[in-house]
Amino acid sequence: MSKTILVSATPLEHGGLTELNGLPIFQVGIGKINSAMNLTELILQEKPDLIINFGSCGNLKNHKVGEVIEVGTVYNNIDVRPFAPYGCTPGNIPCGLKLSDSEIRCFTTDQIYDNSRSDYAEKYLVNYINLVYFILELH
Repeated sequence: MSKTILVSATPLEHGGLTELNGLPIFQVGIGKINSAMNLTELILQEKPDLIINFGSCGNLKNHKVGEVIEVGTVYNNIDVRPFAPYGCTPGNIPCGLKLSDSEIRCFTTDQIYDNSRSDYAEKYLVNYINLVYFILELH
């Protein structure tokens, strides 16, 4: 039998529950580094077959809260110019990490978009406007 676990960044995303429908919920922390380190430790301890990540996500379409979606390609908010174009890392050109054949695209960032600010990089705004989902990297 396969082992499935649920992960999210903070208890704010799951109301402090420790399980949902019999599946354990684990917190992995806010930010890519925290969540990567904590999830690695969790994988070594729990040895899951399937991990479902859920939580805050900026929905730029009309998907309902709680709707399960399959992301096709993930784009990063990373700027390592002049080594690679904005959003890419050397060796990852063209940009984007293809996860599935789904046409849903996701932009992942450690920043929360605030439309009252005007100091974002131009490419950040292009990615924000053009993609379907905007993951508020609380993970």
